[in-house]
Amino acid sequence: MVPFCYEWDCTHGDIEECDSNGRHCGSLDGDTGGQTKPSVPGRKIKI
Repeated sequence: MVPFCYEWDCTHGDIEECDSNGRHCGSLDGDTGGQTKPSVPGRKIKI
């Protein structure tokens, strides 16, 4: 099982990070991998 899911957000130019349940964990910088935005409560993707 993969602990995190990563998806490129071409609109904002960053990487969206979600946990293994699909809950949003924040946005990451595409170059450094550092977190640029906090998680959004209630945001979830279907995995």
